[in-house]
Amino acid sequence: MCIVGHGIRSRFLITSAESGARSRTIVIYVRRFRCRKCGVTITVLPAEVRPRTRHSLRLIVVLLCAWSHDGLSTVEVRKLVQPGHFEREWAQPRRWVDWFAPGAGPPRGRARRVVEYCAARAPPQSRGFSLKERAATGAAYVMEMT
Repeated sequence: MCIVGHGIRSRFLITSAESGARSRTIVIYVRRFRCRKCGVTITVLPAEVRPRTRHSLRLIVVLLCAWSHDGLSTVEVRKLVQPGHFEREWAQPRRWVDWFAPGAGPPRGRARRVVEYCAARAPPQSRGFSLKERAATGAAYVMEMT
């Protein structure tokens, strides 16, 4: 066997327990592996966590819904995650859209499609929930497919 355990690494994750809840930062521990032949290190992440982002997938979809469907500006979306005094535009929602739905078209329109796609993948029990709640629930199923 070439791949062996290579320790555990802590990582911060910004998440929210529910679609309307205030975000919070938690620490998660991820397992690392190393290939004995080539020396490459591999980190295994939970399905809720995307590589190179501090935000959980559920929170990303909720924030995209606030930006695309609720019409909030990127500054207002950022205040949902990090309360404080922010005046500049926040580029992160556009980066998330480019990750989820690369291609042409306005970013808000692509974000709207991402949210609706996630909501459509929510389990049937969530049919009475709001779009934001259905999208957050469906995000876990979308993650399994990517």
